[in-house]
Amino acid sequence: MKVTVKHNHTKEEATERAKKFLTKLKEENGSRVDNLQETWNGSTGDYSCTFNGMKFAAHIVVKDDEVVVDGKVPFLMKPFSKMFENAIRDSMLKAMK
Repeated sequence: MKVTVKHNHTKEEATERAKKFLTKLKEENGSRVDNLQETWNGSTGDYSCTFNGMKFAAHIVVKDDEVVVDGKVPFLMKPFSKMFENAIRDSMLKAMK
């Protein structure tokens, strides 16, 4: 699953907003999100979590004018991958406003 969202910020500001996106994801989903782990190296980040007992992982790259989230959806959740993609896109669009 790959999601690309355009932004109008400096790369540094967009990176900070992407980091806040992960924090907000945890806040909005409460107990459904466990084991949230993230590692950042400049404007690229890796994160993983367990959502409703299923493990998710993604790689985030913040570029000069866009943010790319490339994630892995568990096999059993493949039928819902479009729903996850849309939810991530909507949340990232809000974070980049």
